[in-house]
Amino acid sequence: MTQFSQQTRNRLAQVQAIAGTGNPVDLGMMAINTPHVYAESVNIIAQDEAIDMFLVVGTAEPKLEETLVPAIRDTGNPAVAVFITPSNSSERAFWEHGIPIYRDVRRAANVLAKLCHYAEFARGCDG
Repeated sequence: MTQFSQQTRNRLAQVQAIAGTGNPVDLGMMAINTPHVYAESVNIIAQDEAIDMFLVVGTAEPKLEETLVPAIRDTGNPAVAVFITPSNSSERAFWEHGIPIYRDVRRAANVLAKLCHYAEFARGCDG
């Protein structure tokens, strides 16, 4: 797993409620009540040159979908999400914006790994 630049880690450390600034980021339990922290974290992480995809794990909350879906979409990076507590409306909001939902972190990570392998393959075909 890629490590964040020191600048990204410093910027993440300034965000309220973050329990850890390494990769993966631990937003802690407070982030459930402060969904803007998810979006702010995604915006900071997306600016790190080493990051090219997102795997988001959290609870399905309407407030979360309102802030996180646009933040992920605006990065232009591939993303998948894993919801610990499912919600049909939140899942629908993510799916409608092209963000697949999984029930298992391992399965979601596997999907991103396959996407990465495909991208490497496709780059090799260009040359």
